[in-house]
Amino acid sequence: MVRRPAVIAAATALALVMGGEAAGQQVWKNTTELGTPAALRLELEYQEPSELFSRLDGTLVFPLLVTARNISTQPLTLSLEDLRLDLGNDAGPGTQRRQVTQLRPVDAKVALDMIERDVRMSRALRAIIGQGSNLARNPYRWRLTDLRLRPNESKQGYVFFLRPAGFRFDGFMAISTRIHQPELVATAAVDVDTRTRGTGIAATFLETIGRVSDDIRYGRPFGKSYALLFGVSKYANADQLPGAAQDLARMKAFLIKQGFDQVVGLPNEKVTERTLRNVQAHFQNRLGPDDRLLVYYVGHGEHPRTSGDAYLLLTEGTRVPMRSFVAWMRDVRVKHLLVLLDTCYSGEALGSRTRGVLDGLDGATRERLYAVANEGGRFVITAGGAKERVHEHRRWSGGLFTEALLRSLHSSSARKMGVVTTYQMFADLRKFVQDEVRKYRLTSQTPLIEDLGVAAPGGRTAVSGGEFVFLTAGL
Repeated sequence: MVRRPAVIAAATALALVMGGEAAGQQVWKNTTELGTPAALRLELEYQEPSELFSRLDGTLVFPLLVTARNISTQPLTLSLEDLRLDLGNDAGPGTQRRQVTQLRPVDAKVALDMIERDVRMSRALRAIIGQGSNLARNPYRWRLTDLRLRPNESKQGYVFFLRPAGFRFDGFMAISTRIHQPELVATAAVDVDTRTRGTGIAATFLETIGRVSDDIRYGRPFGKSYALLFGVSKYANADQLPGAAQDLARMKAFLIKQGFDQVVGLPNEKVTERTLRNVQAHFQNRLGPDDRLLVYYVGHGEHPRTSGDAYLLLTEGTRVPMRSFVAWMRDVRVKHLLVLLDTCYSGEALGSRTRGVLDGLDGATRERLYAVANEGGRFVITAGGAKERVHEHRRWSGGLFTEALLRSLHSSSARKMGVVTTYQMFADLRKFVQDEVRKYRLTSQTPLIEDLGVAAPGGRTAVSGGEFVFLTAGL
């Protein structure tokens, strides 16, 4: 996803709904691919919905400029009505379940009739709309009509969606078709970076460790890699955490460089309970049993004296129980899961099988590394214990835990091997945290790790045989 300023001429659909004030407004561009394997690439151009909706002056039309390309080897035939747009609907306080409203395209003439009726336009603007212009294409004439595409063929045009009256957008948006699963689309609340095609991280992992023994099955050890990052640094009723924004940005940059297939971030005041729930539900339906998911949270943790529970504190003043946050991830069926909690009292999120000291992987061989990446593993790592506050300072460019985490992934020993495992990373980051605590005479901060286990026959949970692996060569 790339965000850039763009001048939208008065005759475009965005100018229509903005009443001639669209010049200089920011436009979002998002590229996503639908299908497994990917068959349809959609390049979307639109104004941030929450900003646009506030300026619509009564109209319910939401226009998207769509470039659709067939990236499969077979002809693709879809009608315009096959497109779907999911928008998160904030139904207000007290509503606990997920709220998503699915929209379908409406006829372009109907949409523009509504815009003309709902938005005040000058006589000059009406003339431009009626005649078209060399400065911009008339959105009614430049509309997407269907998706009948030969391989590598593309079509471009406007698609108009109609929101229901009383709709309250919460920041979640996803696009799909009748036959393709929804894919997240970037908004101000949800930052989406998706890798389109290219060599996957699993293939790069195999290249890094080289050929394995003949008695080990050679193949892709895991599927796609996804990351879900939450970071809150701005609070209305709590101390600000400027380092959290830096930590979130550093984690995002690292994972993109790793080659993760999709990195989704929810930053600052956009991390609401509703958006959090919608994004969680999206991922739960999107992930496959061979995929990997990394979840990272950085922000305030709270442990009220009157309660035995600890909470993640969101910017809007709401609180999410840490155990509930982790419980959701226990139900996500992926091959590899790694949850990283950089917040005070995060040890409260763990069960009874926590560990504070682990040895690194001794005598790592190509066969052992392959087995670690090929077998299932699910872990939670916390920045500190259940009763501990965690430290942030500019000397670490943010939080001590995240600094230790990234240092462990960039260490000379990790770079030499080319791969680092969960246990190796944890042992290194824990040592760095405790060394820094002693050096600067800080209050105790002890990172912990818990093995959530993997599914076993008979409904049992077995100890994880695999681990989340990171590539370190070239970092």
